Amino acid sequence: MGRVSLIEPAVGMYAFAMFMIYPLLQQYVYRRLWFELSGTIYPAESLSHCSNNHSYVTIHQAVQKETSLFLLKSELCFLVPSLISALLLVSYSDYCGRKVAIVPPLVALQGGMSIFILYELNTPLCWSEVFVGYGSALSTAIYLVSFAGVALLSRCVPDAYIILLGLMSVAAGLIMAAFAKSTLLMFLVRLPLLLSIMPTPVLRSMMSKIVSGSEQGAMFACIAFVEMLSVGVSFTMFSSIYASTLSWFSGFSFLLAAGLTVIPASLICVILCLRLDVYEESMIVTQESMEDHTEIFEIPP
Repeated sequence: MGRVSLIEPAVGMYAFAMFMIYPLLQQYVYRRLWFELSGTIYPAESLSHCSNNHSYVTIHQAVQKETSLFLLKSELCFLVPSLISALLLVSYSDYCGRKVAIVPPLVALQGGMSIFILYELNTPLCWSEVFVGYGSALSTAIYLVSFAGVALLSRCVPDAYIILLGLMSVAAGLIMAAFAKSTLLMFLVRLPLLLSIMPTPVLRSMMSKIVSGSEQGAMFACIAFVEMLSVGVSFTMFSSIYASTLSWFSGFSFLLAAGLTVIPASLICVILCLRLDVYEESMIVTQESMEDHTEIFEIPP
């Protein structure tokens, strides 16, 4: 009789709940800070305060800055326990099984809260909670399409090209978001982002192929640590940049993020040119084959 596993459903429910809470959290903080800074309740009709009136523009900028800084501090508080748990539990999974590596999401919040919602709440979009909900719902399609894209493209396209395609998707979506000044255009931003999640699983797959089976836990521990550290650093940097550039161009953070995709794309091109991925994978296969033969022909004492 097979065992009933409870860890995977628990993690799935946790991830679903966190995905639902993130947009609500940002809107709640936004409305609380609006009341504290302006002394008035956040208007029920979003367009009623979305005007070129100087007082409304000033309030918007102040609330945007304070919300960005508050979310930054919250993310840093979640980051520290995530880093510790990732290093300990994922590396320990080499000895006690892989399922323990799923526990870190249950002991700390992971992942960065995007500045997309702050951008959507700001002028000239001034999205209501209904539009924010629609936008968040459409964002789930990014994960589904990226998953389908990896499943289909991995059959006929090398991994490195899938990563490059995903990076192009990220850059195109961010550039489009930087200049989105209407509700329709902001909704359409999700289209070029549909393949933006593909690089993450493909990169993990590539790295797992060049590491022996006994070192998989340690490798994924390093990956989880670096990912969460980069999330904390990037969220700190982009929250500060967004707050600083809000008064003259609120989309600057998106353009900067799009420009930074050139760095991993260049590294992937180097790997393709030198064929490092094929060389490392063949070395690991040869090494494991030699170890298996050694164990078979080893004479017991």
